Amino acid sequence: MTEATSQQTKRLQLFRSIKRKLRSVRPQTTDELLKYIKAFFGLRVPNKRVCPEHSTPGEFISDLFFEKESLILAIANRSGYKTLLVAIGNVLDMWFKGAGIIHAGAIQVQANKGYSYVKQFCEKTFGDELAFPPMMSRTQFKNGGHIEVAPMTMHQMAGPHEPKVRRDEIDLAKPDALEQSIGMASETETAAISIVDISSR
Repeated sequence: MTEATSQQTKRLQLFRSIKRKLRSVRPQTTDELLKYIKAFFGLRVPNKRVCPEHSTPGEFISDLFFEKESLILAIANRSGYKTLLVAIGNVLDMWFKGAGIIHAGAIQVQANKGYSYVKQFCEKTFGDELAFPPMMSRTQFKNGGHIEVAPMTMHQMAGPHEPKVRRDEIDLAKPDALEQSIGMASETETAAISIVDISSR
């Protein structure tokens, strides 16, 4: 190894060490949150209103992470970042809050999509903090934060109970399963109930 290569290796190790430390610094404002997401998830979240009466994606992820409301309904177009942003919010809740989360996709395809985002972010950004390899049935960090991703069926919605519930594309859900899913939200000593519903109409 040449001296130049050795110096480059040391700089890379130092950069990775600093980034790991910054990864644990919890955002305190919307601006800090969006910068954190850009740095660690590689996504620039739009935060400028085009229509005065519409919220921005940045406002949505901020409301979710800072839990400004216990019940949030997000309505946006197809491919409008909804599932992606909720997945980021889920991973952040697991990482910073040690939260337990249920993410229910109205149909299997939607559940698979939500899980693929969670798995990607957990492995890429927090791989060293996973308690075991990600699974749809349970992905967990060493701090106890965990998530289950499942399709919204009567059977799946009868079992899990967590303080944070995400219901993905509720306009596609079967009415009985959607009603059953309301009972999944359960407060704990360390976490209040937080429900996020997303829809394309």
